[in-house]
Amino acid sequence: MNKTHILWLVLACLILLSGCYSPGGPVPENPKSPAARQSIPQKVIVEEETIYSPAPRDNGVPPDSCDYIHFIRYRPATSDGKPKEVNAILVLMPGYMGGANEFEYMGRQLVSMSEAQGKESLEVWAIDRRP
Repeated sequence: MNKTHILWLVLACLILLSGCYSPGGPVPENPKSPAARQSIPQKVIVEEETIYSPAPRDNGVPPDSCDYIHFIRYRPATSDGKPKEVNAILVLMPGYMGGANEFEYMGRQLVSMSEAQGKESLEVWAIDRRP
């Protein structure tokens, strides 16, 4: 196709599209108010914890900070604010260039959702890799 054919085709499309305009057409509705949301109480206890677990010494002696496993623990709370016993623990470890704080939102939501269902309780551990 040469340039004149393309020009005529574009011009024809513009002429045809101009006939589609109707000033007396339908008017958009007024925006509706958002649906009512029910607040779900998030009774989640968040604690940063460490566990002593010596790093392997096969390839030399690592720094002392490598002998501890750091993790953030998300667990449900009872009505008096104390931790609740759980039926399962979900252990999450971030990928490359990530940290345990990447699971802040997801950890809280998983614990809250398991409590909202009322069947089983869940605890989430978001583990940091050793330094």
